[in-house]
Amino acid sequence: MRVKNLPSALALAALCLLLLFAAGCDGEGKSEPSGVLLSSEGVNTLKTGQTAYIKLDENKTTPYGWECVISDETLLALTGDEYVMDPNPNDADGVGGTHTYYFEAKAPGECVIDMNFGDFWESAAADFTVTYAVVIAE
Repeated sequence: MRVKNLPSALALAALCLLLLFAAGCDGEGKSEPSGVLLSSEGVNTLKTGQTAYIKLDENKTTPYGWECVISDETLLALTGDEYVMDPNPNDADGVGGTHTYYFEAKAPGECVIDMNFGDFWESAAADFTVTYAVVIAE
C-alpha cells in the first residue's frame, strides 16, 4: 500500500503532537499544577478531597527559603513541593525560580497556612510570613 501524500500526513501528525504538547504547558514549557491556586488575600474555599497549591518566588542559590506551617494538618495536608529554576540561557549564577507547594483538603473545617520566609540556617525566626486562610467544606 502506498500513501500518496506522506509528507502532508507527517506534517499533520507533527502539528497534532505539537498542539497536544502546547495545550498541557504554559509559555515556558512547564505544566501548570492541577487544583486551586490559593490566594493570600481573603478566604480560600475548598471541598473535602480537593487539591490546591501555592506558588512562591525563591532563589535556591541563597540561604533564604520558605517554611510551610499548617495550623491543622488533620484538615489540610501538605502532599509535596517542587522547585523549578527560571530559564537560564546564559548560564548565569544566582538565577531564581518558583517553589510550588501542593495540598489536599482532608476534612471540613478552618485552618491557616503560614508560609514563613527567612534564613533558617542562621535564625529560627522568619523575616516575614505570608498567610493563607482556608475553609474546607464537605
